[in-house]
Amino acid sequence: MTLRWPLPGNWRGSSVHLSPQHAVITSPPVSGLSAFWRPMPMEVQPTYLNREQAAAFLHVQPKTLANWASQGKGPKFRKPGGKVVLYPRMELEAWVNSGEA
Repeated sequence: MTLRWPLPGNWRGSSVHLSPQHAVITSPPVSGLSAFWRPMPMEVQPTYLNREQAAAFLHVQPKTLANWASQGKGPKFRKPGGKVVLYPRMELEAWVNSGEA
């Protein structure tokens, strides 16, 4: 096996141990608080919310959203097919920020 030196990335202070089967790269020792640091997973927000989720987001009942939709009021929504109603998260946020809420 051939390893190029320097190794790609930030491996300064790393050691490389070669064995007949594979090479093992170990990272430099960690000290201080960085020993306890773990990357936090990002919270993924859905792009579209169903009527129940949108109602919870707006702090209203799902029936209220249905009434607004039938009267042509409220935030914009999409009907991709059947009885499915989806509210784009950005439309909900824009509607709240517009002061119509």
